[in-house]
Amino acid sequence: MKKQLLFIISEDHRNLESLRSITSANNYEPKCFHSAEEFLQYVAPRQAGCVVVDSHDAVVNVGAFVACLRETISQLRSIVIVAEEDDTDWLRLGAFAVLRRPCRAESLFEAIDRARREEN
Repeated sequence: MKKQLLFIISEDHRNLESLRSITSANNYEPKCFHSAEEFLQYVAPRQAGCVVVDSHDAVVNVGAFVACLRETISQLRSIVIVAEEDDTDWLRLGAFAVLRRPCRAESLFEAIDRARREEN
Protein backbone atom coordinates (compact mmCIF):
# COMPACT_ATOMS: atom_id res chain seq x y z
CA MET A 1 0.00 0.00 0.00
CA LYS A 2 1.36 3.41 -0.98
CA LYS A 3 2.05 5.81 1.88
CA GLN A 4 0.00 9.02 1.93
CA LEU A 5 1.86 12.32 1.82
CA LEU A 6 1.53 14.39 4.98
CA PHE A 7 3.13 17.77 5.65
CA ILE A 8 4.47 18.53 9.13
CA ILE A 9 5.75 21.86 10.44
CA SER A 10 7.50 22.36 13.76
CA GLU A 11 10.31 24.67 14.80
CA ASP A 12 11.10 22.29 17.65
CA HIS A 13 13.43 19.60 16.30
CA ARG A 14 12.38 16.97 18.88
CA ASN A 15 8.69 17.48 18.17
CA LEU A 16 9.32 17.36 14.42
CA GLU A 17 11.22 14.08 14.71
CA SER A 18 8.57 12.61 17.00
CA LEU A 19 5.78 13.52 14.58
CA ARG A 20 7.85 12.20 11.67
CA SER A 21 8.41 8.90 13.46
CA ILE A 22 4.82 8.20 14.49
CA THR A 23 3.32 9.23 11.15
CA SER A 24 5.88 7.28 9.15
CA ALA A 25 5.12 4.17 11.20
CA ASN A 26 1.40 4.58 10.40
CA ASN A 27 1.39 4.53 6.61
CA TYR A 28 2.11 8.21 5.99
CA GLU A 29 4.99 9.74 4.09
CA PRO A 30 5.86 12.81 6.16
CA LYS A 31 7.43 15.80 4.45
CA CYS A 32 8.81 17.87 7.30
CA PHE A 33 9.62 21.56 7.56
CA HIS A 34 11.34 23.56 10.30
CA SER A 35 9.41 26.75 9.56
CA ALA A 36 6.21 28.03 8.01
CA GLU A 37 8.26 30.07 5.57
CA GLU A 38 10.14 26.98 4.36
CA PHE A 39 6.83 25.17 3.88
CA LEU A 40 5.22 28.04 1.95
CA GLN A 41 8.20 28.18 -0.42
CA TYR A 42 7.85 24.45 -1.11
CA VAL A 43 4.11 23.87 -1.44
CA ALA A 44 2.21 24.45 -4.67
CA PRO A 45 -0.78 26.86 -4.62
CA ARG A 46 -3.26 24.10 -5.51
CA GLN A 47 -1.76 21.50 -3.19
CA ALA A 48 -4.34 19.23 -1.60
CA GLY A 49 -3.83 17.19 1.51
CA CYS A 50 -3.13 17.79 5.14
CA VAL A 51 -0.56 19.74 7.16
CA VAL A 52 0.11 19.23 10.86
CA VAL A 53 1.36 22.42 12.52
CA ASP A 54 3.01 22.14 15.92
CA SER A 55 2.64 25.46 17.74
CA HIS A 56 5.00 24.46 20.54
CA ASP A 57 6.60 27.86 20.77
CA ALA A 58 5.62 31.38 19.85
CA VAL A 59 8.33 31.89 17.23
CA VAL A 60 5.81 31.30 14.45
CA ASN A 61 2.57 33.25 14.33
CA VAL A 62 0.57 30.10 13.71
CA GLY A 63 -2.73 31.96 13.62
CA ALA A 64 -1.57 34.15 10.75
CA PHE A 65 -0.10 31.11 9.03
CA VAL A 66 -3.36 29.14 9.27
CA ALA A 67 -5.33 32.12 7.94
CA CYS A 68 -2.82 32.46 5.08
CA LEU A 69 -3.23 28.78 4.23
CA ARG A 70 -6.99 29.10 4.15
CA GLU A 71 -6.80 32.04 1.75
CA THR A 72 -4.01 30.88 -0.56
CA ILE A 73 -4.04 27.08 -0.43
CA SER A 74 -7.67 26.38 0.34
CA GLN A 75 -7.51 22.67 -0.52
CA LEU A 76 -4.96 22.01 2.22
CA ARG A 77 -6.42 21.07 5.62
CA SER A 78 -4.46 22.21 8.69
CA ILE A 79 -4.36 20.42 12.01
CA VAL A 80 -2.83 22.53 14.78
CA ILE A 81 -1.30 21.08 17.94
CA VAL A 82 -1.51 23.66 20.75
CA ALA A 83 -0.76 24.04 24.44
CA GLU A 84 -3.53 26.58 25.05
CA GLU A 85 -6.95 25.69 26.33
CA ASP A 86 -9.01 27.72 23.86
CA ASP A 87 -9.31 26.28 20.37
CA THR A 88 -12.11 28.52 19.07
CA ASP A 89 -9.69 31.13 17.70
CA TRP A 90 -7.79 28.49 15.75
CA LEU A 91 -10.98 27.13 14.22
CA ARG A 92 -12.19 30.65 13.40
CA LEU A 93 -8.89 31.34 11.63
CA GLY A 94 -9.38 28.29 9.45
CA ALA A 95 -7.79 25.31 11.17
CA PHE A 96 -9.52 22.06 10.26
CA ALA A 97 -8.85 20.60 13.71
CA VAL A 98 -7.11 21.60 16.92
CA LEU A 99 -5.46 19.10 19.26
CA ARG A 100 -4.23 20.00 22.72
CA ARG A 101 -0.82 18.92 23.93
CA PRO A 102 -0.17 16.29 24.95
CA CYS A 103 -2.26 14.65 22.27
CA ARG A 104 -2.63 10.94 21.76
CA ALA A 105 -1.46 9.46 18.48
CA GLU A 106 -4.96 8.05 17.94
CA SER A 107 -6.47 11.55 18.12
CA LEU A 108 -3.93 12.83 15.60
CA PHE A 109 -4.66 10.02 13.15
CA GLU A 110 -8.42 10.46 13.54
CA ALA A 111 -8.06 14.16 12.65
CA ILE A 112 -5.81 13.36 9.68
CA ASP A 113 -8.25 10.73 8.40
CA ARG A 114 -11.19 13.15 8.72
CA ALA A 115 -9.24 15.83 6.84
CA ARG A 116 -8.40 13.36 4.08
CA ARG A 117 -12.03 12.29 3.72
CA GLU A 118 -13.17 15.91 3.38
CA GLU A 119 -10.47 16.49 0.78
CA ASN A 120 -12.26 14.15 -1.63
